[in-house]
Amino acid sequence: MDELLQIQDKILRQYIDDVRKAIIQSQVSLGITGSTYSARAMKVQSSPLSGSAFLSAPSYLPTNFDGVGRRPSANFPPKWAILNWMRTKPGFIPRDKKGKFISYETAAYLIARKIAQDGTDIYTGKKQGVPIIPILKKLLPPAGRKLAQAYARDYANDVKKLMKKK
Repeated sequence: MDELLQIQDKILRQYIDDVRKAIIQSQVSLGITGSTYSARAMKVQSSPLSGSAFLSAPSYLPTNFDGVGRRPSANFPPKWAILNWMRTKPGFIPRDKKGKFISYETAAYLIARKIAQDGTDIYTGKKQGVPIIPILKKLLPPAGRKLAQAYARDYANDVKKLMKKK
């Protein structure tokens, strides 16, 4: 891989990891304990097709981190996300209102129906969400400066090489 591409990749990965850490820190400072594990489960990974870095999480939904939550809707939230959330939540055992054990599938359906009818606790104001846009805006300029410096060094090196050829 070209040296500049390696530097770009390193800067992008650092930016994404800084975002991940800021989300975790924000959740802790806001007292959001229920989702802290899912935030800690976020990982910087590489796309198998392009090799580009991205942030992944087993139960990530954008509405968990937008500070607004999910409003009521005729559409249920994705069952896979709720199932992943339940399976990654330490000590979570699905039970009905009477305490009787129920399947993960049934619990996911009940949670999805509740969210579809009422919205998330973040939307209803029962819980506070993590506003992600301010985190991204705060961390992007330093990453942009690092990229600009890398491009400037690469350009300067190219100019030096051209000057030597003459």
